[in-house]
Amino acid sequence: MVAGNGILAVVIVLFVLPPARPLEDSICDAGSSSSSSFEANLNLLAAALPSNASSAPAGFATLSAGPAYAMALCRGDANASSCAACVAVAFRAAGERCLNTTGVTMYEDDCVLRFANRQFLDFLKAEQWQVGELSGAVTRSENRRVPAVAAAWFSAAATDILTAVSARAVASSNSTPNAKKYFATGEVEFDPRIYVLAQCVPLLTPAQCSGCLGQLLSQIKTHLGTTPPWVTSRVEWCGLRYGVSPFYDGQAMLQLEAPPSPTSATTPDTTGPGEGLRLPSMTTHSRKFREHSVPSLICLRWKRQLTTSRRGISSEKAALVLCTREFSQMGRK
Repeated sequence: MVAGNGILAVVIVLFVLPPARPLEDSICDAGSSSSSSFEANLNLLAAALPSNASSAPAGFATLSAGPAYAMALCRGDANASSCAACVAVAFRAAGERCLNTTGVTMYEDDCVLRFANRQFLDFLKAEQWQVGELSGAVTRSENRRVPAVAAAWFSAAATDILTAVSARAVASSNSTPNAKKYFATGEVEFDPRIYVLAQCVPLLTPAQCSGCLGQLLSQIKTHLGTTPPWVTSRVEWCGLRYGVSPFYDGQAMLQLEAPPSPTSATTPDTTGPGEGLRLPSMTTHSRKFREHSVPSLICLRWKRQLTTSRRGISSEKAALVLCTREFSQMGRK
């Protein structure tokens, strides 16, 4: 008898950048089996899981039949028909690529599928969860680079939006029931514009989701120096991707401004004769404010403010508030 539960969560999103190509990958476990019992139970899962996942509010479902266990997570912006079709294709592809294997992870364009002859969900238990053991399947554009952009600037912009969208995905665990749990998209107003999607399996705790995405971000950052147009890193528990062309449907949930160019310099700002107050310099990667021999107390704070762009996209911008207070007795004789 097939047992399962469909859970509110969101889908790992896989992406396609021009030229369009399916982002498919497979990982076959080391163990092999010719057990007819396992194959029979796996066929039961293959028949039921596509429908279960596609009918779940978040496109996520788990099933078990005898010694066979399976989990499917559809892309967050995939509709029900695309979700069901993807899971069905993933089962067929697994049989072709990992014949007689007791465990397979399939990464398709619209879904992620995992099945095995053991309860792999036990890895999520607190005593077994090890972020350091997660090694993402990294896919990237080969022999292509984003033209006419400084690698350090591109890396800073991509890292900023990847980090922000990952944090937004983790924070979505507190969203309303109708929202996509652990799912977020975003873009940065860079040239070219950079799009990002982050997602975790809904069974994870917020700390696990954060750790999982952080592990993938570390892997992606090793590729940014060559400015590839897109990179995706995935494990069965989470996925993270950026690209310089739109690859998800709908408006971005988060929008950031591009970081300052490494070649840009802050022009000194003199407030008035004799005052000599200068704005502190800022670099792309650090915002360290230098001390100035000015008889003023400078206090800095960052204020998060939510704005709406001309296209109606919600965005978060950081507003730097600079306040000065002159000493009451300064200038008196």
